[in-house]
Amino acid sequence: MVSNYGVNDIKTLEGIEAIRLRPGMYIGSIGPEGVRHITLEIISNAVDEYLNGHCTLCNIIVGADNSITIADNGRGVPFGKAEDGSETLVNVYTKLHTGAKFDSSGKTGYNTSGGMNGVGAKATNALSKSFTVTSVRDGKKAVAKFEKGELKSYNETADKSGVSGTTVTFIPDVEIFKEGIELDYTALRKQIQELAYLSPGMVFNLKFKDKEETITSQRGIQDYINDLNKGKNVVTSVFYTENLEDRMGVKIAMQYNDTYTDVYRLYTNSIPNTGGTHLTGFRTALTSSINDYARENKLLKEKDANISGEELKEGLVLVLSFIMPDPVFSGQTKEVLSSGEARGVVQRLVSKEIKIWSLSTYFTFDKPQTTSNSRSLEGLTLVITGSLNYFVNRDEAKEKIEMLGGKVSGSVSAKTSYLVNNDVNSTSGKNKKAKELGVKIISEDELIEMMNR
Repeated sequence: MVSNYGVNDIKTLEGIEAIRLRPGMYIGSIGPEGVRHITLEIISNAVDEYLNGHCTLCNIIVGADNSITIADNGRGVPFGKAEDGSETLVNVYTKLHTGAKFDSSGKTGYNTSGGMNGVGAKATNALSKSFTVTSVRDGKKAVAKFEKGELKSYNETADKSGVSGTTVTFIPDVEIFKEGIELDYTALRKQIQELAYLSPGMVFNLKFKDKEETITSQRGIQDYINDLNKGKNVVTSVFYTENLEDRMGVKIAMQYNDTYTDVYRLYTNSIPNTGGTHLTGFRTALTSSINDYARENKLLKEKDANISGEELKEGLVLVLSFIMPDPVFSGQTKEVLSSGEARGVVQRLVSKEIKIWSLSTYFTFDKPQTTSNSRSLEGLTLVITGSLNYFVNRDEAKEKIEMLGGKVSGSVSAKTSYLVNNDVNSTSGKNKKAKELGVKIISEDELIEMMNR
């Protein structure tokens, strides 16, 4: 038995040494996912610049030697002497908890960012065989070169290009990533596409060995929700909203399809999450808003129980992007948002918009008639349908138009149901289902004309 345990056995690890000794604490995995993680840490810095209005372009190059280069046209990382005489650019990539993202007041231009603890880029440097960063700003260029996180050279020169930005080139260290350092193209492209959806208008040029493509999105998460529902039979219109409150904001796109599974894509400051308080806030807003709507419109009787959150999950496809200063996550990998204020902010910002959406989306209760668009609920059937593409009972349509401020003259029969779809001749699954049920398909103009007879 070893009995000489004493003060000499107590060690303090700092910075790069700590990351290299316990990499899993900082990046979650030292397998292929870890290589992708340290790559996305650098790409995320470009996205942070975009989020704060200073970047429109990110070039990503993966070479045949597995080198990775990421270049953006942001402001460039500040460089020059710090107060203690050290080099600021070197500190940013070697000293833990060093950076400009701690100032949540917005004075540095980072009102929101994914990196809030000053670790990410240091982990990439520490876990790379070689790492070079070039920063261009204010008519100067600084280049710092590292090997396994240790500085090898640093120099500053004049730059007359008139541009600014940051370029990082690194090769992951095979001593750390023993399973291999080759990035998976499909997985990397998927995550870059997600970042494009979250950063509408930003351009990502990806060159992966012999493959080249430009990835961008103009409509953001509205394009994302269409992509997630591609090939599925959707049963509502897309709900979309974006709102800001005190430098916190939320963008949400959701749509129902006729499957029995729910799909969530959650983000905080463009960092992907598996759950958290922002999702809790959304679920509360959705459930309470739909129940309020159902009660106000007498779709639920007084004796009926409320619709539960579980019942509203089937077929739901959701993209939720939340931004806030100083988010709190459970762990460095940031999978779950823990910030308590996110719950209330999301719920408050979304509830009203869901109620407005409900006015153009028919949530009706009727006697059970099982279709692929129906959800069984205590002897009733909740049929979730969408604006311009919905099953509509003529009497309910009359009431709905009047609720929206329109005028309807003449009597309306309550015995006939219609599928309102401007593409009357479409062979879509929805039109096919309508014909199977003996439901007449009409255009929106035909509905309006009929309602005013």
